[in-house]
Amino acid sequence: MSKNKLIIVEGSQGVGKGTITNILREQMPYTNLLRLSGTSDKSEKGLSKVFQVRKNELDMILSSAGCSINFVLDRSHLSEAVYCNLGYKNYDFEKETDFLNFKLGLISELYDVHLVVLTATETEFYTRLKRDKPKFLDLEFNIQSSIRQQEAYAGELMKIKRQYPSIKCHLVDTSGRDPYDIAYDLMSVVKD
Repeated sequence: MSKNKLIIVEGSQGVGKGTITNILREQMPYTNLLRLSGTSDKSEKGLSKVFQVRKNELDMILSSAGCSINFVLDRSHLSEAVYCNLGYKNYDFEKETDFLNFKLGLISELYDVHLVVLTATETEFYTRLKRDKPKFLDLEFNIQSSIRQQEAYAGELMKIKRQYPSIKCHLVDTSGRDPYDIAYDLMSVVKD
């Protein structure tokens, strides 16, 4: 019997996460899209808040294992790990990331888990980031920031790939590609 899917889509701003996760949700039967907000609280209270939200998110997915439902996450705890590693937050999220990665490993025993990190070229970021984007954490949406984030996401992906071989890890270049083509390619990869 095939497992239900958990697809986590990560990547820096301007890479196409929102568009692609919307398409996945629309095109995959029995799928819930979770797009949880982070917190702009950079203090230790912020660490506690975001950890609790991300832990509860994974707990809910874990407890839904027998419900014949798929999940698509537009961002996860890895975004917090990347933001902390790049110094956008005033706290360390390493211990929490390890715990949440472990929980994700447990989930992969019940779900077919795919971690997708979307990437783009510098030229593509230039085109995409010309549009208006709101600030988050006083973080300027610019090419250099996107490239730094992209490298950090790729590092987190490789850590999970080494530690949890049951989690299928994908690095997907979105440059010059139609979002529907990318989503359909992902759907064909996550099929049994």
